[in-house]
Amino acid sequence: MGSWSDSLLVRLRRAVAALAGAPDHDPREGTVTVSGSGTVYGNVVGFNLGQVIFGRDPSEDERRRIVWYLEGLMRKLQVLPLRGLDEQLGQSACLELPRIYVTLATTTRLAAERGTKAQLSAFFEQGDPDRPLKQDYHPDHALPDRARYRVDGAATIDGQAEAPVVLQRSLTGGQIRHFTRAWYEELVTKGQLDQAQAERLCSILLRAIGDPQRPRLREMAKTPLLLTLMALVLYNKGELPRDRPQLYERILELLLGQWDHVREGQSLGQAIGMPTWDSSYIRPLLDRLSYEAHGAASSQDGRGRLARGEVYTALIDFFQQTEVASPGDAAVRCLDYIDQRSGLLLPDGADTFTFAHLTLQEHCAGRQIALNAEDPVALVMAHRHDDRWREPIFLGVGLAPPLVLDRLFNDLIEREEAGKSKPVARWYRDLILAAELGADRDWSYLRTRPQIRATRWQAALKQGLEELLADRVQPLPVAERVRAGFLLGDRDLGDPRFPVTVDEWRNASERALAGDANGYFCPIPAGTYWIGSANDDPDAKDEERPQHTITLAHPIYIARYPLTNAQWRAWVRLGDGQPSYTDDDSDLNHPNQPVVGVSWVMANAYCAWFSTAIGADLRLPSEQEWEAAARGGDRRRYPWGDDWREDHAATEEDRATRGWRWSIPVGCYPAGAAPCGALDMAGNVREWMVNTWQSYPGAERVFADEERWVLRGGDYDDSRTNVRCGARLRFLPGYDLSGDRGFRVLLSPLGIGESPIAENPKAEHSRKPDSR
Repeated sequence: MGSWSDSLLVRLRRAVAALAGAPDHDPREGTVTVSGSGTVYGNVVGFNLGQVIFGRDPSEDERRRIVWYLEGLMRKLQVLPLRGLDEQLGQSACLELPRIYVTLATTTRLAAERGTKAQLSAFFEQGDPDRPLKQDYHPDHALPDRARYRVDGAATIDGQAEAPVVLQRSLTGGQIRHFTRAWYEELVTKGQLDQAQAERLCSILLRAIGDPQRPRLREMAKTPLLLTLMALVLYNKGELPRDRPQLYERILELLLGQWDHVREGQSLGQAIGMPTWDSSYIRPLLDRLSYEAHGAASSQDGRGRLARGEVYTALIDFFQQTEVASPGDAAVRCLDYIDQRSGLLLPDGADTFTFAHLTLQEHCAGRQIALNAEDPVALVMAHRHDDRWREPIFLGVGLAPPLVLDRLFNDLIEREEAGKSKPVARWYRDLILAAELGADRDWSYLRTRPQIRATRWQAALKQGLEELLADRVQPLPVAERVRAGFLLGDRDLGDPRFPVTVDEWRNASERALAGDANGYFCPIPAGTYWIGSANDDPDAKDEERPQHTITLAHPIYIARYPLTNAQWRAWVRLGDGQPSYTDDDSDLNHPNQPVVGVSWVMANAYCAWFSTAIGADLRLPSEQEWEAAARGGDRRRYPWGDDWREDHAATEEDRATRGWRWSIPVGCYPAGAAPCGALDMAGNVREWMVNTWQSYPGAERVFADEERWVLRGGDYDDSRTNVRCGARLRFLPGYDLSGDRGFRVLLSPLGIGESPIAENPKAEHSRKPDSR
């Protein structure tokens, strides 16, 4: 292997070439040189990075700024505590970890700033703008993901002023791709892979990271250290494990393997006087220490500190139990060996160790729960509602024997605990956790394990989550209800609240017409209903007036929820529908989210097709019918009453608290139900009406627009003003690209196309609307 400076030079050139977008540029050519002390000479680096950073050819001064910055960076690289791991990875014919830092440096945005006092947001500075960057490394800067902070204010390196640097908190998709390609290209350069092998491994890793069914793998890849180790696992094993727990197991094997590697004539086993031992012998001890450290963690990043004295005592006890000769001496040698290897545990000052990454600590703590605890299920149940233990539980469950997992599902899903009924909120949270664990482990895989009653637990979860979402008391905050909604819509559970197939639509309509008010369709009885906004409504617009009445001569039945993606896709699968224009948008395309990206024309076509298929009149409601359903028999401003309630609708008002920026699964606000029982009549998604835009009878200003159709209800991004019962919107019927427009269907007992509405006489319109 070449010198440290030479290997860094190769990596730096490759990163510069890739990030400068110059595919024809040979990264091994150029005028950049690196001296033995790590000093950068030449302007190619400054020129290429300048093009990336400034979007143009940089000035000479800007080039010097960038070169100076990388000089300082390389000085820091030489004192990183990961050099032991770097050496091991290098001996394994893989890319050294300092490459990560160079990649991050080249993707950092430098902004040239001329003024009396230039500023620098330092690459390795934690947050104090008045403190110069230390010459020696700080323990918290031991890892790439701990070295990325955005620091506002003035700071200096070696007393030199510099331009501000804005650092990204995690790798972007483009950076992940650039890094992965450069990583495997490095192995080609070293002769460890041929070009075809490198391209194959790169393709496998990027495909796995981009798999929408493996979102947590993508989150791992955003951390440079974990991305590097994923690439290394794939290189060593030829494939990536199917799930995160197994992937972390391979990563642990890699890191602990450093302890088995002979260094200066001794492996870890030889150092402690047990030459036949490898690192797996002390893994149970490491798991227990991880569990204890995680429970006592108080640092900002969640990593626990292991006191050297505690580790020493634990090693002595462990060596005594395993009959190692001279346990005290063996413990001292073991601690010295850990200090030298620094692969999984890193020295954190003179008296403590810390884990190389929080998730490695969490995985080992999870191993302790699942594999070493006397009663793993009891331990999970004890920690289940503490957010700090969420990740250890998930990682540990991934390693648990099937019988343990089956018992855990039972204890979570059961309504009773220790012979008593669980509080409702606790039971709901247990259902959510059970559904999350099932999804994380993959229900289709669990169904292949005969010791896990997966089908039974899925059925129980569907019933329980449906009950959770229907609870008008709403004991859980909206973000947890939304999470429950997404889990219920998971393809392996399947939301049962709405009809999808032709037979289900037929059954739903027959139930409604037979008088069942608890099904998919909500009955609106024949009678008189108020339409429009009152004069004393401060939010009302002119087109909402005058408030007047209409009469329904016959009952109608409105869908309890807006139409969902699952319902729309069923039509597409039957060959008669086209996908919505947001069908490939992961923010909007979950099965039980409202379908959006459909025009008025498409919505009408859907209704017409299913009307024919089931022999009933399914259509869009008129805005009068819709408002009668939203208000009931009175003149309320919102479906639930006159006063705005924060936790009753998905709108702009609760964007920060509902846990999801976009539309949410239907029916997550049961307390916001209309009098008839219909949900999401306010917020979530705007709904197409069957009628065009025109003034109400008796309006002071008469208007009609036959080219625009009415929308009602408002959406997830609307204010409380636009989700009132009387609020009206309009749009072109053929426009279908928006992510906020959907529809709900109405079932009419009359013939197809007939309306039960009778406009009341003009005298009724002029009746004073403010009297109640």
